[in-house]
Amino acid sequence: MCGLATAQVQAQTRCKWVKYDRKGVALDTLSLVAGSLQIKSPPGGKKPTYDINTNRVSFAQPFADSILVCYQVLPFLLNKAHFKRDIATYNDSVKLNQNTFLTFDTPDKPEEIFKTPGIQKSGSLTRGVGVGNQQSVFVNSALNLQLEGKLTKDIQVLATISDQQVPFQPEGNTQQLQEFDKVFIQFRHKSGSRLTVGDVVFQNQPSQFLRYYKNVQGGYLELDYQAFPEEKQSHAETKVGIAISKGKFASVWLNDQLREGVQGPYRLQGPNGERFIIILANSEKVYLDGQLLQRGFNFDYTIDYNNAQVTFNTNVVITQFSRVRVDFEYADRNYNRTITTASHYQQFRKFSLYGNYFSSGDNPNNPLGLDLSDADIDALSLAGDDPTLALASSIDSVGALANQVLYRRKDTVVNGQIFNILQYAVDSSAIFRVSFTEVGVNRGDYQLLQSTANGRVFGWVAPVNGVPQGSFAPVKLVPTPTLQKMMTVGAAYQLSKQDKIYAEMAFSERDLNRFSDLDNADNQGRAWKVGYLNQGRKIVGWKGYRWLADVSLEWNEATFLPIDRYRSVEFDRDWSINADTSQVNDLIFRGRAGVRKDANNQLMYSYNHRVRGTQVNGWQQKLVAAKRLGIWQLKTKGFLMNNRQTLPLNGALTEVVSQWQRFSGDLSQHYRWAVLGYNYSLDQNRVATLASDSVVTTAMNFDQHRWYIQNADSARFQWLVDYSVRYDNLPVEGKLKRGLESHTVNARLNARLNRNQQVKLIMTYRTIDNKLDTSNNVLNADNIMGRIDWNAFFFNKSLRSQLTFATSTGRELRREFVFIPVNGGQGTHTWRDDNEDGIQDLNEFYLAINLDERNFIKVFVPTDDFISAFTNNFSYRAGLRAPFSWRKSDSRLRQFVSKWSANAAWTIVRRMTDDDIYNRFVPFSNRIAAIDLLSTREIIRSTLFFNRANPSYGFTFNFLQSKQKQLLTNGFEASDQETYGLILRRNLGKSFNLQLDASADNKFVRSDFLQTRNYNIISREGKPALAFQPNPSWRLTGFYRLTQKMNTLKRGETDTLENAQVQEFGAELRVNIVGKRSIVMRASNIRIDYRGELNNAVAYEMLEALQPGSNWRWSVNWQQRLGNGLRLTLVYEGRNTAEAPVPIHSGRAQITALF
Repeated sequence: MCGLATAQVQAQTRCKWVKYDRKGVALDTLSLVAGSLQIKSPPGGKKPTYDINTNRVSFAQPFADSILVCYQVLPFLLNKAHFKRDIATYNDSVKLNQNTFLTFDTPDKPEEIFKTPGIQKSGSLTRGVGVGNQQSVFVNSALNLQLEGKLTKDIQVLATISDQQVPFQPEGNTQQLQEFDKVFIQFRHKSGSRLTVGDVVFQNQPSQFLRYYKNVQGGYLELDYQAFPEEKQSHAETKVGIAISKGKFASVWLNDQLREGVQGPYRLQGPNGERFIIILANSEKVYLDGQLLQRGFNFDYTIDYNNAQVTFNTNVVITQFSRVRVDFEYADRNYNRTITTASHYQQFRKFSLYGNYFSSGDNPNNPLGLDLSDADIDALSLAGDDPTLALASSIDSVGALANQVLYRRKDTVVNGQIFNILQYAVDSSAIFRVSFTEVGVNRGDYQLLQSTANGRVFGWVAPVNGVPQGSFAPVKLVPTPTLQKMMTVGAAYQLSKQDKIYAEMAFSERDLNRFSDLDNADNQGRAWKVGYLNQGRKIVGWKGYRWLADVSLEWNEATFLPIDRYRSVEFDRDWSINADTSQVNDLIFRGRAGVRKDANNQLMYSYNHRVRGTQVNGWQQKLVAAKRLGIWQLKTKGFLMNNRQTLPLNGALTEVVSQWQRFSGDLSQHYRWAVLGYNYSLDQNRVATLASDSVVTTAMNFDQHRWYIQNADSARFQWLVDYSVRYDNLPVEGKLKRGLESHTVNARLNARLNRNQQVKLIMTYRTIDNKLDTSNNVLNADNIMGRIDWNAFFFNKSLRSQLTFATSTGRELRREFVFIPVNGGQGTHTWRDDNEDGIQDLNEFYLAINLDERNFIKVFVPTDDFISAFTNNFSYRAGLRAPFSWRKSDSRLRQFVSKWSANAAWTIVRRMTDDDIYNRFVPFSNRIAAIDLLSTREIIRSTLFFNRANPSYGFTFNFLQSKQKQLLTNGFEASDQETYGLILRRNLGKSFNLQLDASADNKFVRSDFLQTRNYNIISREGKPALAFQPNPSWRLTGFYRLTQKMNTLKRGETDTLENAQVQEFGAELRVNIVGKRSIVMRASNIRIDYRGELNNAVAYEMLEALQPGSNWRWSVNWQQRLGNGLRLTLVYEGRNTAEAPVPIHSGRAQITALF
């Protein structure tokens, strides 16, 4: 209870716009504070109910539009298991427990450099420097500090401070994200007022028009107070914030990318055509057919924030008729963008008044990462509001630079015409750095070339009959600085507990190009809305029923532009128009009335009328009815729309009529054991010319029958089986004809078979029959996907088993990669100029073995080249051990068996074009042709232990098999590895320990475009070690290693098979004085006998980044405690090879202060 009380003190207030769902809404990934739920917009309404077990909120009455719900959350999820250490981590075969003799004793009290009574803190401040005779001097620093406690009696502080810049976003495969790079300081007063500085979120307050959600860096002040202390029914809230923006809001449709049965990934692009963007973590909202989806591997979708890719899970089915819209923020720091927000809400008795202000503006005089020339600024000033006109040359004369992709100018003659072109070169004539932009097929003169250069290389393509043959041009799209502002004022008067009237006025300003004075006449706009709302009046004689009603009138000026989308996700689609394609005035009347008891007993009717220039002049009618009679439940929804509009058809404006009919009727019988039901739905849109009644298009036109049977609400097992048949009509020669017939079968199961077993199953089978000819581009197709999860314990939890398997249809991306230099020792790869030409080629980069050679990182560059593929994901983990009671059993057999234990893990991820059903559903099938296997990642790890818990003697046997293949723009890259390892250990008396390591390894690397990297190395290794430890303070170890290596892959008829023998003699001394210092000194001599070429990938691997002959390595690692909370670390490494003129030295010094 004390922990829960503390958590409530730290509860965070959040607000979210939600849409009604009869099953309830999951507002947050954390548990909500009881009693904190409030409906902010529209104000009032019956308070929703919260189920702590499901973490979902149910609303007492449905609502037509989204509402704003505010709530507080606890810093954890109450219905989720919490632990300090996960027992599964210690059963993972990846983590192999080894004997550790020298460790620091954990003090009873944490070390800290200074005391802070009343404030709990943790973290450290680190400063370091590194130097070496083969690398430049570099410095590093790290600050991590967490604070929580009371500054004074009335003020609390909560802080997370770090100076580490994380260059990537977290993985979006879980419902709750770990925002490890969030930095902020928050001061909270006991009255509820707060000041937050750092990484904060600006989110709109209740408003009809002003909606935004911004991840920013700045300050946010929130004041909560009583405006008139003498008046109890008065309350006021004031919030002010100013910050620097992290990103930019966008709302995009993915409909053009969606393919029948393909779950993804699908790429998100910016609103101005930005192709490769980074999504800000946790900023996205994904809608499928108007319904908000839930992120997570076990839910609806996952998202790759760094590559801006969304992949849908087997919980949802993607078809050619699916509608997907994604709202998100993406990184856009071309200019220094300042965001200012302010809001005030005040209530006095029955009257409430509020005002909101938001401003987001780029500073044209402070570009970030943009080097704008005078020519660029002139081009921007003439572009006006059209971003496609803001093009500038991307050719930059930088002179001859080493290790860069540069071009030279050259004249060439084609059919008697002279062209001045750019040509990639590596000599001194290459002095131009050029960035190429994809401008579309047959719109550019350059094309991407296959090359081993460390970077993308483009080549000129001659035009044919004056038509360009390339897709790229040496130009850049210069982003324009923008400005957005909006101010709203509103008021409401409570006529009674259930009735109120309200009004709001909004003023907007948007400048799409602050460099230009052109097109500024449409920058400012206005909007207003007035209405009456009845939130539920009791009806005499109808027990439990309430009368609901609301009416409103809204007007938007033609030039009014919102900050973020404030209407429902499919608002304009329901009027049969594209969203905001032109600037015209918009007038909307809404009326709604009905009675409601709960979601199963209600009758609601609504009528909307809209006039929007020549796009909309029509009405909508909606009806929702539901009634429960005994075991029978009837639910119906109806929608009618009629709209006269003018559309451009065949180069002329044509008057058309759009009619839309929707109906959904669900009749079900509820028994104690199951629910049986039938659902009929139709969604028929028809857009026809007014003159001839000829159908020109349709947004959707189908009718569907669905039969289902599922578990009752109180059933122990959750299961569902349904079958549906759907008929889609398509416009053909001015008429709607039966085009597609689809049949879909779904099966779902979530059952706990007993105390030790649980199984989850999702299966979908869908078949499509094309009734039209093949010119429709949609052929007959079958699609099957599914997932099964099985967790089990057997024999009193002695055997643990966990299985996950999923299959679907997706897409595989062709990738490129480049190597980028970083500070010495901070990277992963090294470059060796094998051909001694001074040019960095891709085949000259290797995974670095020596720390001082880690000067590059491998960065994958995304492309837009996707290939449809069948996917399967398989994961199996198992652990076996004898019951603990057997260790003390009187039976010698049980005692012997209790000494054995084993762990195993098997993971397979495949993308293939082979549609064979066996290969799709058997993840370990070996019948897939190499050309059909686009990518794979297969890892098998298993470990067998004997006498694992006994420090006197024991052994461990390891097995590892790894297969990887990835699809690149130039071809394939693959590697296979198989390793067997044995570790024997034995204590020889109290002071000596003998250990023998033996392993057999086979490593096969192949590439179809970097053939010099192909090899198949077989190695055998033995390593005995003898340790002497007379006391816990120091330990001396001597060891010997013998390794035999051979490359069995020939690259030519005259090539010889490389082989090497590596012998290493060495010693290691560890000294540990508890609480003072720790010293590790190591030295070894490595003698290598090698036959083969020296300057290639095989030699680097077999020689272990050393040279044939005698090599020396030595190192010292000294950790010294200088005082309470202060530690010094000194690291020195050196090596010398037989052919090196001088030894290579590198050293690092680091001091750490603990808070």
